[in-house]
Amino acid sequence: MGLGFAGVFFILSHTIGYSRAGMVIVPSILLASLTSPTDPAANLAVIHEYHAKGTVTSTILGVSGLDDILVIINFSIAAAVTRMIATISQLSVHNSVFTPLFVIFGGIITGIVFGAGFNAVNSLIARESEGAIIVYVFALLFLCYGTAGLFGLEELLTSLSMGVVVGNYNFMQEKIIGMIERYTEELIFVLFFTLSGMHLNFSIFPAMLPFVVLYVLLRTLGKYLGAVIGADMARSPKGLGKNVAWGLIPQGGIVIGLALLIGYDPAFSLISEPAIAVIIGATVVHEIVGPMMFKMALVKAGEIL
Repeated sequence: MGLGFAGVFFILSHTIGYSRAGMVIVPSILLASLTSPTDPAANLAVIHEYHAKGTVTSTILGVSGLDDILVIINFSIAAAVTRMIATISQLSVHNSVFTPLFVIFGGIITGIVFGAGFNAVNSLIARESEGAIIVYVFALLFLCYGTAGLFGLEELLTSLSMGVVVGNYNFMQEKIIGMIERYTEELIFVLFFTLSGMHLNFSIFPAMLPFVVLYVLLRTLGKYLGAVIGADMARSPKGLGKNVAWGLIPQGGIVIGLALLIGYDPAFSLISEPAIAVIIGATVVHEIVGPMMFKMALVKAGEIL
């Protein structure tokens, strides 16, 4: 994340001139906060296709799940700070400390409450048809998301917290997950990527290509250095960090959702289109190259049967 900020800030400052470097602090912080997540779906597809099993495989799965939680927290803090900078708000303890804490922990608590509420009344719908259960699931999810938005909390973190509670403490978790995968997963992906494409302005995309390349290179370098240094600090088996690093390249899903939130925020109206163009362009590269790099790492580690 720090490497991403430094690189983007340096290039943008050099492009527009150091006398106006303050203008690029906001996009630099926002783009850097979105470098951390790894797409677990892409990695799972590779693991399932090649029946991979071993230390690298299990480590990648654990890190991928943790990345999605961390990126929401990183983005929430980054959005609160950059919103204050973009709107020239007065710097205060309330704006710089308490507001981000409220957004993050308020979202987590709200998600836990909705998840616990879902689990508490679950027995009342256990005998209902699958269609009725799906309606109930989405009704509670939309209510959870709407409540978070009403109180200015982080909607995605709130929804994620609700999912964690339901996924771990609901006795119908396998049935619910199975129904969502069977009936709604493809529809959600179609809608998600259709909305993403609608926010991509092709008139500015060619000008953003150098920044897409920069973003991909800096994120890859950061992932590699982070994995290698982290593995050494944890005294992991030799070579584990290098192999894990290549499995952290895929990126998609949640990072696009967070990028779209930039477009919905009036405070970022001047930089939203370039930022979304860079994120979506980089995601395409990561989703094409990432799975191939992950497969290469698994072959090198001897975990593909």
